[in-house]
Amino acid sequence: MKAIALFVSCVLAISAEAACTLNLQKEDLGRGERWELSWDKVPGATGFILESPRTDPDTGTVTTRRRDVPIEAGTRVVTEVSVKTSQNLTIPYRVTAVGVADCSGTIDVTFVSSVVFERMTRKSVIPLVGSARGANNSNFKTSLRLRGTKRNQRGILLFHPANVPARDSDPVLTYSLPTTSDVIVYDDVVAAFGATGLGSIEIIPDFSSEHGWTVPYAEVRLFNVDATGTYGTLEAQTQAIDFLSGNPDAITSLILTTPGPELRVNLGVRAFEETIATMKVSRNGDVIASRDWPLTRDFLFFNSALASTGITPQPGDLITIEIPSGGGVPMYSLTDNRTNDPALFMPPTRIQFDVGAADVGF
Repeated sequence: MKAIALFVSCVLAISAEAACTLNLQKEDLGRGERWELSWDKVPGATGFILESPRTDPDTGTVTTRRRDVPIEAGTRVVTEVSVKTSQNLTIPYRVTAVGVADCSGTIDVTFVSSVVFERMTRKSVIPLVGSARGANNSNFKTSLRLRGTKRNQRGILLFHPANVPARDSDPVLTYSLPTTSDVIVYDDVVAAFGATGLGSIEIIPDFSSEHGWTVPYAEVRLFNVDATGTYGTLEAQTQAIDFLSGNPDAITSLILTTPGPELRVNLGVRAFEETIATMKVSRNGDVIASRDWPLTRDFLFFNSALASTGITPQPGDLITIEIPSGGGVPMYSLTDNRTNDPALFMPPTRIQFDVGAADVGF
């Protein structure tokens, strides 16, 4: 009897293992950027968990992205994974059956670098610069100091005027920084491009066999000039990865409280790819105005609160700048109507000098 019982136990164990064959497979849906994962249904499973581990290159810390995959009609379970990356990236995906013990499988998926994504992420962006006369006899300018962060950094600065589509033929300056002690100074950087008005600047590095794609540090000051001196504010360089909607930690909105009449308000979004910028005004908890602005790649939208929202916000109203898809830097400025002293507000992000590797969706 003991021998029979042992035999039955072994058969049951083997059957349980056999029932847990996932037959995990992958299929390329388009240029190595989108893949379909599929596997057999498992008797007794109430659902599946799809996981992908990620290791921080600086700290070695491993974090795991997790997604619940429900069971639908058919004999197999199908789901899609998508990653945009600036360098070929192999990701191990692990599928685990819920409600069935020791039932899982792993498959490696290689995502191929996208040229469009490389162009969008292998650069640093100064979202707003200007050299222009404004309201109340203001005279705004922008100074820029570029300091090397690696040896032999070279590249271009590309100026895109505000409120018009960006073009590859927009004005360009070259930079060369042989050492980390070298500095290039522009007292009026927009004028250095031979331009006037508002716009944004891209810092696009040349590739270096020594340190890859790295950008210099940009010290940016926006200021008004008058007879007594200058009044100004500082601005930080940014990178697309912090704002792209495929990034689970992306920054997608910015809120301000409308000030009194002593300050004038301008709203803006510097887009990285095609997107919709939504400007909303709320009063006493109700949305009283909402306006959508479709923006093309590398477009800088910057305008008054009235032109941006369609109404004149009252002191205390909440203005929300939303970027529900695509990606862009939301921003607003407050300028003193008496002194023309400007202040610029953008979400704070970590400045990255190594812009060679980036991805969203993983």
